[in-house]
Amino acid sequence: KGLVEVRRGAGIYVLDSSGSHNTDSSDANVCNDAGPFELLQARQLLESNIAEFAALQATREDIVKMRQALQLEERELASSAPGSSESGDMQFHLAIAEATHNSMLVELFRQSWQWRENNPMWIQLHSHLDDSL
Repeated sequence: KGLVEVRRGAGIYVLDSSGSHNTDSSDANVCNDAGPFELLQARQLLESNIAEFAALQATREDIVKMRQALQLEERELASSAPGSSESGDMQFHLAIAEATHNSMLVELFRQSWQWRENNPMWIQLHSHLDDSL
C-alpha cells in the first residue's frame, strides 16, 4: 500500500511503499494539523464523488462485494461493542472505491481513511463516543 503525496501545482503521486521517499514533515503530519470537521468535510467531498463514479463503473461482482461488507457491518453493529463496526464500515467504503476501477481513487480513499484513523482529535472524539455508549 502506498501513501499519496499532493504537490501543489504538480499533481497527486502515489509514494513508494518502501518508505525510501523523503516526505516533507508537513505532508507526513497532515493528519495532525486537520481537525475532525476538516477530515469529515474532505471525506464527504471525496467519497461522494467516488460513489457517483462507482455507480457508473460498478460490476455485479462489485455490488456483491458491497453487500457482503454491509452484512459484515450489520453483524458487527448487532454485537453492540463500541467500535465493533469499524471493519465492516471500512470494507464497505473501500468496496465502493474499488468499484470505480481507478487505482488512484482507491489510494486517495485509503489515505483519507488513514488520516482520520491517525488524527489525535478524531481518536479522542471517537473515544468519547465509545465511552458514552
